[in-house]
Amino acid sequence: MSDAVGLDGLRNCIIASGGLSGILNALLATIDIGDEVVVTDPTYVGLLNRIRLPGGVPRAVPFVFRPGATWQFDRAAIYRREDARDAADVAFDAQRRCVRCG
Repeated sequence: MSDAVGLDGLRNCIIASGGLSGILNALLATIDIGDEVVVTDPTYVGLLNRIRLPGGVPRAVPFVFRPGATWQFDRAAIYRREDARDAADVAFDAQRRCVRCG
């Protein structure tokens, strides 16, 4: 079963012993030393070490909370940082390619 961009869960899926080990494997396979990795703020602190281990640089982008509403990712905050624009483009492009399970 493929999705709209041609990813297939039987061919494009890995099984990991946990979410953070899966994230670490993905980071080890895809980033180079000095690459920026966009994370939300707040984020799980254990994720930061997994970004730094292969040489990545975490770049926090805030979640915005408004009473009576839900937390929202502040996309505009990424574009306020000149050096994070390329990372933002990659992150948003990757969202379109992700396979969602469940």
